[in-house]
Amino acid sequence: MIRNLRESVPKATGNYFLNILKNETRFYLLKELTSDISTYEFYLEEDHDVMERRNYYINLMKTLKNCDKMLLYEEE
Repeated sequence: MIRNLRESVPKATGNYFLNILKNETRFYLLKELTSDISTYEFYLEEDHDVMERRNYYINLMKTLKNCDKMLLYEEE
């Protein structure tokens, strides 16, 4: 039992802190990438058509999230 605790407690705390760090990093990266669209071409060296498709899908995700909120609001 002690061996199981010694193995599981560090894993659980590690997973807890890593998940928080991973989510914060993902949020920060997404925030930075969506803050200034003109930097995409410079940093990522992507083509103009790739940037247009990415912007289309970002806007589509925003629309879908808004629709999701509206549906949840109507259910309540």
